Amino acid sequence: METTLSLASGTFVLLVRLFFILAAQVPPAGLRKENGKLKINYTFANGETSDVEVREEIGNLILDSRREESNQDRKERYHCYSLDAAEYEGADYADGSTPETELFRQLENQRIKEAFGQLSEV
Repeated sequence: METTLSLASGTFVLLVRLFFILAAQVPPAGLRKENGKLKINYTFANGETSDVEVREEIGNLILDSRREESNQDRKERYHCYSLDAAEYEGADYADGSTPETELFRQLENQRIKEAFGQLSEV
């Protein structure tokens, strides 16, 4: 049995509220405050990590930049439809007409035309 959550369902609303409450309590990744200064943890491609201590103004600037980038990414995902998300050989981009359906459509149209031709004037 498959269940889906509609936007109006109370369960969906509660889940969304819970998500935003939990997201608000999670500190930004790689950023922590120690002794009045902000420490940013960077992880490089080779796996090496480095802590950089910055003033609070710089840390806030970095946080704002990350927030703007995250907002832009969400906006892009909302307005774009990934072809990778389409169901392979599914109905998303399928053309329902086949040679057989076109033949049957033509035969049906021909039958209807002949039936109209046999109607009497009223």
